[in-house]
Amino acid sequence: KEFKGRWYLLGRDSKEPSEKGFLSFGFDRIVSIEPTAQKYKPQVKNPKKFYRDVIGISGWENQIQKIKIEFSYLQGQYVKTLPIHESQAVLEDSDKRVVITLDIKPNFEFYQILLGYGNKAKVLEPQSVKEKLMEELKKTIELYRDN
Repeated sequence: KEFKGRWYLLGRDSKEPSEKGFLSFGFDRIVSIEPTAQKYKPQVKNPKKFYRDVIGISGWENQIQKIKIEFSYLQGQYVKTLPIHESQAVLEDSDKRVVITLDIKPNFEFYQILLGYGNKAKVLEPQSVKEKLMEELKKTIELYRDN
């Protein structure tokens, strides 16, 4: 899997039978490889489908959610020409704002992207995603408070 110019290897923890046993390893950080006598049996038949509902490389065990996001007019014009995810649909495109939906499994990479828009983006739904963003923003504000 490639994300942001970096390639990742999808591996499996042989001790964990569920999807949570999958791990991603950045090729640039793999130090060594040792062959084993153990037979390999692919667990993911279609990697594109496996990653279809996520942004980046994590969160495949999360549930798909419909996320509604409002952007300022100018930021919305950018987001329309460079979609956040292939599921992106424009609900509203006015001279004041652009509202989109995404059908994804929210994950670390998604929140990173959204936080990067700063005050130019606001999650409207669902409440759980709004709360996660507020939690991250509160932690960020605390970093800048004088103790």
